[in-house]
Amino acid sequence: MILLLTCSLSTAFSQMPGGGGNRGGMGGQSMNMGHFYGKVLDSTSGKPLEAASVQLIQNKFDSATKKRKDVVVGGMLTTKKGEFSIGTLPSWPPIN
Repeated sequence: MILLLTCSLSTAFSQMPGGGGNRGGMGGQSMNMGHFYGKVLDSTSGKPLEAASVQLIQNKFDSATKKRKDVVVGGMLTTKKGEFSIGTLPSWPPIN
């Protein structure tokens, strides 16, 4: 049995560590801070699903085609315990 878990991410919000609104305090560096994690279970037995494919998808505007399209931001297979953890995701909105 193959299970494909797809989560759609249209907008996410985050803040810098330490809370502060000091945008100049990071020396102009762009930090990847997002983290998406969870557990996939079989709906009938409640047991964890090993090797289930998990993808995090973001809907973005494509300036070339002038249309919105889905872009895979990250993905992985679940562990024996059905767990997944996708890290180093870009923070949103981008910090300029």
